[in-house]
Amino acid sequence: MKSTEIPTRERIVVAASKLFYSEGIRAVSVDAVAEQAGLTKRTLYYHFASKDDLVAAYLEARDQPNLKLFQRWFADAEGTLADKVRSIFHNLARSARHPRWKGCGFLRTAAELANMPGHPAVKLGIAHKKRVEAWLAASFEAEESTPPRCWRGRSSCCSTVRLPSSCSTAIPPTWKPQARPRQFWSRRRWRFPNSKPRPK
Repeated sequence: MKSTEIPTRERIVVAASKLFYSEGIRAVSVDAVAEQAGLTKRTLYYHFASKDDLVAAYLEARDQPNLKLFQRWFADAEGTLADKVRSIFHNLARSARHPRWKGCGFLRTAAELANMPGHPAVKLGIAHKKRVEAWLAASFEAEESTPPRCWRGRSSCCSTVRLPSSCSTAIPPTWKPQARPRQFWSRRRWRFPNSKPRPK
């Protein structure tokens, strides 16, 4: 399908998504989005009353595709429930190695709009987190397993962005930090245990 055959509103959202994700919300002007979409600024404002509405549409377009992607990763994984959850994070880590990866669109937008908690895009981000949380909770119940405490009935998990999102930086429940080797002071320098002494 050629770009001219795509509905105008969709063309605008696609253009905005490319620019907002690659350059950031504040760095991209409405004029830049109109130019990317190949239409006039007047036409853009016919479909979106403000840039805020456009930013909200950008995140809304990411919501269901991201959730379906997590669900596919979860369903395709073999093994126990823990293995399925771990698969989500493994796939996120693999995605993060892609050259065009710039982080979670929801997280980045929330960071740019941190001083605007009532912004429609921020509310959409919170709603996205809640949907991810609700899906995980339902999956745990279906597997007759008890979900981790932080994933049970706590909306704060969503607001603090501890659940996976489009490429979020959440950490699997089974992850434990690697213990650092103990150090001690010897002969006025740091040495690691079992290290060979410096020749005299």
